[in-house]
Amino acid sequence: EAMRLIKEIRGLSTMLKRHAGDFDVVNLYNFPSTWAAYGLTKPVVWMFNEPGNIRSNLRQSLALKAMYGTGVAIDKHIINKFVDTICVGDETNRERVMRRYGREPHLIPYGMDIGASCPKKNDEIRHLFGLDGRFVVLHPGLISAQKNQLESLKAVERLHKKIKDIVLVLTGVSHGGYRRTIDAYVRQ
Repeated sequence: EAMRLIKEIRGLSTMLKRHAGDFDVVNLYNFPSTWAAYGLTKPVVWMFNEPGNIRSNLRQSLALKAMYGTGVAIDKHIINKFVDTICVGDETNRERVMRRYGREPHLIPYGMDIGASCPKKNDEIRHLFGLDGRFVVLHPGLISAQKNQLESLKAVERLHKKIKDIVLVLTGVSHGGYRRTIDAYVRQ
């Protein structure tokens, strides 16, 4: 697993360096793309949405566990030397960045101003989608195993015993087979 990770970082780094001249800013998301920023001279922005696997994957191979302390030090060095700006969406991740990297990230709260971005009122939207009078649980985001919409389905299923009018609304695009997993669960 360690060799796979190193190969992935090298591949990402090669691709970033090859195409960095085409962009003014490089926008990274999750580990290991952050390590691929090593050596970049372009401004780098990291949208810190989820902790990197080097710190949070409890099912690591023995080799990765042995490399953990070194990995944490390398992570801190790369982030503090090659990432110009870190953005977070909530206070928990702001504190996490402060602890891990000793720097203040930009806090940009999740969500959107529905009034500014949607011309319809809340009740019109509910009516349009047949949600009038329903208890709506909204789970927005990429339909993926990492976002774990399947667990939201199971939770709403359990809550249905107490909240008869509950409905789960999943919004977002889907890549790969996870959508089929969700669809199969709903059909059963």
